[in-house]
Amino acid sequence: MKNKILQKIIFKTGIPDLPEILSGQLAPSELQSLMLEVYDLQSGFITISKTYHEYLKNRFVQPSEISQEDYLRFDLLAFSLLSQDFNAIELSPVAPFGTCSALSSLSQKRIITTSRNTEVVADSTNFLALECARRRKALFRSDSRSASRIKLCSSHRLIRGQTFDPGKKLSAHFRIFALCTAGRDEGHLHFEIDSLKEHISFYLDLFQKILPEKDYPTVETFITDFSRRHNERLLNTIANPLTKKYSRFRFSFDPHRKAAKNYYDDICFRITLTSEEGVEYDLVDGGFTDWTRKLLSNKKERLMTSGIGTELLLKAFNVNLG
Repeated sequence: MKNKILQKIIFKTGIPDLPEILSGQLAPSELQSLMLEVYDLQSGFITISKTYHEYLKNRFVQPSEISQEDYLRFDLLAFSLLSQDFNAIELSPVAPFGTCSALSSLSQKRIITTSRNTEVVADSTNFLALECARRRKALFRSDSRSASRIKLCSSHRLIRGQTFDPGKKLSAHFRIFALCTAGRDEGHLHFEIDSLKEHISFYLDLFQKILPEKDYPTVETFITDFSRRHNERLLNTIANPLTKKYSRFRFSFDPHRKAAKNYYDDICFRITLTSEEGVEYDLVDGGFTDWTRKLLSNKKERLMTSGIGTELLLKAFNVNLG
């Protein structure tokens, strides 16, 4: 059922199929030209006072509460802890239109779509996956079965269209530090185990570096295998070794996880930090997706993505950034 605003527009124009006409009968370039003309005409009614009023009330344009210096210090520290195999890239503020909805089935209504067939980046791992696919495809020119891994990372500000609860220290736009590892199925879960261990280890190294040695938050890593076929393997190759290495942190299996079940393939993880007040924050989330398989039409392709909510971390906890 169409929402009330859309019904009002249809009533005013007298065109009942207006959305279908604009989306289905116009080419993207034609719709872009139409919207550019509409916005150009509307801009003629905008005054300086209206602009200022919009700045004061619009949640999408408010500056971050965190100092830019703190972001820079965090990023420099994070980059320094990554292996040299990771290539840090600066993403564009906009991605191709439909990037999120096509790859991860996120509703386009949660994305800020522009008038130039692009969308403001809402998930940098989607965007990194496109670049991973491009670089993996380039490898095929010399070896169609190349297993060479592509490792990318980026610190980027995202923006989402849905309403967030500011009481939970969430906002419409926020910064995350994301990782992507792309490769080929190497058999025996070798790619999966190796990538999962590398991603989790990076975040735990980061927490060891920035959290105080005394009275630090409770840090717990939850590992989930939606297929329930690899739990023993994950226990022996991931949970047990990392428990010994990071003795101050906790590890658990979360077989009942429902969130992101349609987002990730079988294996995923999340890392939570619990404050002294008992408030639990989901700060890290990652797992394996089918995005490069779809992008390259190759069932052998593998992709691991993850990210940490930099903004939420800096809002919720006192951390040592050096």
